[in-house]
Amino acid sequence: MRLPMAVMMTCAALFFLGCGAPETDDSPAPVSEDDRGVTQFGTCTALCNGAASVSCSGTTCSSTDGQGVTCDGVFKACACSGLPLCAQYAGKSCSPLYSRLACCNNNNPDELVCSTNGVSGALTWLFW
Repeated sequence: MRLPMAVMMTCAALFFLGCGAPETDDSPAPVSEDDRGVTQFGTCTALCNGAASVSCSGTTCSSTDGQGVTCDGVFKACACSGLPLCAQYAGKSCSPLYSRLACCNNNNPDELVCSTNGVSGALTWLFW
């Protein structure tokens, strides 16, 4: 009589305990199109003027091309935000003589000066 009672108690215990812990899904949630500019635990890069870029790393980061990146709440701007590329103007005709043009050269603010070209004497934008 004890054996059938032991078998019955074992079956009852297994019934109440189940077959283990519930399954968990450790895969990351799908990323919607609205979330692509923000990452967690990573590096963000924003394209600036020309081929230049600015980057940062942090717990959370976001980027906006042409403006800069934000990592952990700290904004890092493109160095030449809003300035034209110097390469678009360097060596091209200009006026008046000695006028200046603020521009971006290799992601650094720079300046061109309207001056005479030593070869032809024509007024052209030259690096200062």
